[in-house]
Amino acid sequence: MKVKDAEELRFRILALTQDFEYEYMGRYGSIIPINHHDISVSFEEDNYDFDNIDDALNAKIIMGKSLNEIADKITFI
Repeated sequence: MKVKDAEELRFRILALTQDFEYEYMGRYGSIIPINHHDISVSFEEDNYDFDNIDDALNAKIIMGKSLNEIADKITFI
């Protein structure tokens, strides 16, 4: 599954309906939205916890890029 842009990614995360595993440039990570104030994002061996969706989407934790920047380039598995 792919999303068309960062806005669709935001919508899917905030729906709180599922965890997401993804691939970006041959590397893997996950997004686990516990609630709107507890979102975990991992990439390879690194794990990050965020208090809100904006911080989760804007943190440059994926090879120096943010989820916002690469939303249309990641593949959900």
